[in-house]
Amino acid sequence: MSATYKRIRTSSQGELRPAVFLDRDGVLIEDTGFISHPDQIRHIPGSAEAVARLNRAGITVALVTNQSGVGRGYYSWQDFEAVQGAIETRLAAEGAWLDGVWACGYDPETAGVDGENDHPWRKPNPGMIQDAALELGLSVELSWMAGDRLSDVQAGLRAGVQRVIQISDALAEAGQAEAHGVVRCSDLASAVELILSKTGLR
Repeated sequence: MSATYKRIRTSSQGELRPAVFLDRDGVLIEDTGFISHPDQIRHIPGSAEAVARLNRAGITVALVTNQSGVGRGYYSWQDFEAVQGAIETRLAAEGAWLDGVWACGYDPETAGVDGENDHPWRKPNPGMIQDAALELGLSVELSWMAGDRLSDVQAGLRAGVQRVIQISDALAEAGQAEAHGVVRCSDLASAVELILSKTGLR
């Protein structure tokens, strides 16, 4: 079974564009553990509308998510697609969409689905962000990263993202993130408000 998954909605030619690299669990939906079925999804209020605001502003939205449940055998990529499809149906109801989805199913505790000791796509490694930038024609330096875990913050910084937002109430992780000058927001809606105000697109 492959350790990685990606699906691209749009591609771009010409001048490199800014984007928001977005984590999923804990940012777009509640992190309730290893989500293997659409019935387990708990949408975070305001998150779909926040993505729609980015879409209307012309900002590319690329989802980058660790899914070690695949490597652990808790669910398959087909299960992941079913969950992802339900999430994107909810987004579509608000006029929102994702320009691409990147996921890494590698599990470091079981040596990974490909038998590797590490995987370049698994956050805090920057591989998913780098591949998304290549596929979608994005400027990493002009982009934003929004995630709830320290691994999201580190992946963004390692990829060269200069605008990183941590969405988390975990004080220990937040303290480490603040040492890098990372901005904290309470949820995706407030993060998008900040992004649009800083880019003058609000």
